[in-house]
Amino acid sequence: MCSQSDRRRFLGLSIVALAGTTLAASCASRTTQPVATSAPTAPTVVPDSPDQHITVTVVSAAMQIAKGTDGLFHDAFVPAFFVLKARQPTYITIVNFSQVRHTFVASGLNLAIDVKPGGRGSAGEPAPSSTTLMLAEVVPGTYTWTCTIECDGHNEQWAMASRTDLVPGTYQGVFGFMGGTITVV
Repeated sequence: MCSQSDRRRFLGLSIVALAGTTLAASCASRTTQPVATSAPTAPTVVPDSPDQHITVTVVSAAMQIAKGTDGLFHDAFVPAFFVLKARQPTYITIVNFSQVRHTFVASGLNLAIDVKPGGRGSAGEPAPSSTTLMLAEVVPGTYTWTCTIECDGHNEQWAMASRTDLVPGTYQGVFGFMGGTITVV
């Protein structure tokens, strides 16, 4: 008989496998653009069509996928680092499996997405929320994005870095978890 943590681990790994399968299938008909930064990167698919589509998934700590240097699991945006083609409309979809509200803010792109929390289905299975926003044509550059609200409370906000140089109570996400970059080429 499987424990609840075994089921959660299986669900998390299943989601990662599904995402990998989807990415592999997409790569068969699309080109990839390498990232030219020293930050940790994930491959990003850039379609040949005039519109670009990127899906970012918020994995919850309960899924036991994103482990921090503190040895604990945390909510995380996956991928945290991605590349887009310049001067093309881009649709960004954020799928949130976490039961916590997050934000996705890239002030350099005038982008602020309120990411509603996911929920649970009638049988207790994850029921993620999904939010899509269209970015107008963007210019080349590297733009930082972050979650700007206090989250990761069950782990003493490890995934959030307090910004004492800003307004007290203002947070910036740790890169690779609640923060990252969007590189436009």
